[in-house]
Amino acid sequence: MLGRYFIPAFVCALLFVCHAHAQETPPSSDTAVPPEESESSAAEGNEDPSDGDDDLLEDDDDDFDDEGDGGWDDDEPEPTFPRVELRGYYRFRADMFGNNHLGTSRLVNNRLVGTSGFRPPVTENLINNADPDTSATVGRSQEEDFLASANMRLRLQPTFHVTESLKFAATFDVLDNLVLGSTPDFDPTRPDIPLAAFSGSQAPPGSRFQFQDSIQVKELYGEWRILGMPLRFGRMASHWGLGMMANNGEGWDHDFGDYQDRVMTAVGFYGVYMFGGYDIVSSGPTYKQPFQPFGQAYDITETDDVEQGFFGIFMKPVSDEEKAKRRERLVKQRKPSFDWGLYGVFRRQRLDVDNTTLTDINENPETYDYDGVQLIERRAWAVIPDLWLKLEWRPKYTQYLRLELEAAFIYGEIEDVTPAGDPSSPDRTLMSWGVAFEGEFTTGGLTVGLDAGAASGDSAGCLTVLDCKNFEENGRSNVEITNFRFDRNYIVDMILFREVIGSVTNAWYVKPWIRYDLFESPEGAIGGRLDVEFAGALNPGAYPSGEGWLGTEIDVSIFVEETNKFFADLAVGVFIPGNAFDLVEGFQQYTGPRVTAEVAWTVQTHIVIQY
Repeated sequence: MLGRYFIPAFVCALLFVCHAHAQETPPSSDTAVPPEESESSAAEGNEDPSDGDDDLLEDDDDDFDDEGDGGWDDDEPEPTFPRVELRGYYRFRADMFGNNHLGTSRLVNNRLVGTSGFRPPVTENLINNADPDTSATVGRSQEEDFLASANMRLRLQPTFHVTESLKFAATFDVLDNLVLGSTPDFDPTRPDIPLAAFSGSQAPPGSRFQFQDSIQVKELYGEWRILGMPLRFGRMASHWGLGMMANNGEGWDHDFGDYQDRVMTAVGFYGVYMFGGYDIVSSGPTYKQPFQPFGQAYDITETDDVEQGFFGIFMKPVSDEEKAKRRERLVKQRKPSFDWGLYGVFRRQRLDVDNTTLTDINENPETYDYDGVQLIERRAWAVIPDLWLKLEWRPKYTQYLRLELEAAFIYGEIEDVTPAGDPSSPDRTLMSWGVAFEGEFTTGGLTVGLDAGAASGDSAGCLTVLDCKNFEENGRSNVEITNFRFDRNYIVDMILFREVIGSVTNAWYVKPWIRYDLFESPEGAIGGRLDVEFAGALNPGAYPSGEGWLGTEIDVSIFVEETNKFFADLAVGVFIPGNAFDLVEGFQQYTGPRVTAEVAWTVQTHIVIQY
């Protein structure tokens, strides 16, 4: 399995980039490109973390920079309209997960209970172990100790420029995270291919084993620039600061993304920019009825809408002139630069549709009953401020320092969290916080860094991201909801927070890391990286054993890259779990002896073609 997915792919990638580097002489260290302009966050699959909702302020003419021919005719050509620009990437990703369920899964009351959000192989569930006549051949005796698969994604991001002031853009994901081999072309009712063993092809997604479309539309929005101010409207990605709270999922290794149905605008004065807008987070059920599927749909009531307004103010280079001044300040004057921003959101919902009605509408739209739509009290509101700070400094041309911080706070209230509405349900108070820090210093081809962060938690008795809603646990009301969750696209490791818990929540972490690039070239990179992460709980009562040490993770990777064109890596992660993940008596009705969490590991490779 390892040879099938990882070794051929990575060797081919290594040969490809080595061949590209062989065609040129690596520059000497005194002519090296500034570190932030060469290999940086690409090794982790992240975009520039400082990019945010302010991207609508960018001048479209930036896209028409021309290197010229070195003669008298170096003037930039005038843009023509209409025109289409296309960017995106193709990603192939192979993963092998060993014991990410931590070996603590046990059958309790006919269901599988464990201390990790990563589910064990299905050979461990009840149905494959209950019958003594068959469990010896299909159950735990298989000794399945790892899971391996590969998936892919093609992202298409076209922008259609209608005039200089009008454009619309979209993001399409083709075969998004499609697991290779997951759509075999067979059907028990087909006489020609009744079994998967006879399948000779793959069917498009939407067949027996894949419940998603082949193409998913993630974004579609329009923009009109009037009097120099952009007005953007439609469904669009949302990003702020480091991406700890709002993350657009633009990184090629990201699996999620924050997309909002919104209207927004922005304006700038003397290097300080302000933006604001309105989001329709949820409109509830609509009048999209089976007997009129192509007619115009509209909201059935305004009272159940989840809506929010937002406002932001920041200072960072946006225009070409500002970016040139920033480069001069950093490279020529050797002075540090400071960027900052404050982003605020107010969200509210008055009424809601009860879960039974929503389930009926979603699962059985043909039985939609107007008179059966029941509204319940929700009365929810929240205020969310988010602060972002960034410091950059280049003491020497081949040295670069970056310190970046994001901190957010959530305060609000929900009067009723029950699915069907219960007037006796106690009010819930929302009060949580999160903070993330990234620091790095580059000298030549060597970069050392330190990432750290923390997210508030509570004692709800569950991991709070992958295994429960955090409102009720064992019949006990959780009146104060104080756990903060990092956005799931803000990736800090390979196993602990990404797979076992699902996100940073009710935890602190400290992660020193080191990276080395052999070439120090702007055209590409060949190097390696080592991360060592230490993590603990802020409120141990929310973890299975009630203890506070989450564990230590060591991640090692080697990578090859041709800047903005090609990237490949081979990464290995090992997680040594702490006592917080031990299975003890009382956790989810478990009554057996204590089960110690076992070491988990993963081997991953990525091949990315960018355009």
